[in-house]
Amino acid sequence: IVKQGRPAWAAAYGYADREAGRPMTTDTYCRVESISKSVTAWGMMKLVQEGKMELDEPAVSYLGGWTFPRSAYTTEQITVRQLLSNSSGLPLGKIGIRYAPGEEMPTLIESLNAEAIPVRPPGTGFSYSNTGYYVLELMMENVTGQDFSGYMTQEILGPLGMPRSSFIFS
Repeated sequence: IVKQGRPAWAAAYGYADREAGRPMTTDTYCRVESISKSVTAWGMMKLVQEGKMELDEPAVSYLGGWTFPRSAYTTEQITVRQLLSNSSGLPLGKIGIRYAPGEEMPTLIESLNAEAIPVRPPGTGFSYSNTGYYVLELMMENVTGQDFSGYMTQEILGPLGMPRSSFIFS
């Protein structure tokens, strides 16, 4: 609990590793999963505010050399706004996948090539999409010239005083 900008109380309950009997503590690292989407949107909106991106510009303007895989639906008119609001027509994407330390993970481009295939026309409805946020990640990397986690640390997490938070997937 934070009161007047300062931590007033903190506690942890349960297990960080139930099988090993290791209890959860206030210092245990946790994955925040989809809570990170709002922080990602903050990073994107910072670029919009700085005039480096436009909400209603087609995403293809910011994708560099990458192109959406073939699909039954057009991708040329998917906008930044649609990606942010989960109305781009892109699918949910794979969820619940865990990688062991040191295990090879697919690259962002490999994931996009496999998953960024629209399941409906862009702008025709809401469909929660992790994949759309992967596209935003690529766009942010192309626009900033930085890897996504580095940009988010430098521009969002660092200024917020969150040195133990990151967007490094592990």
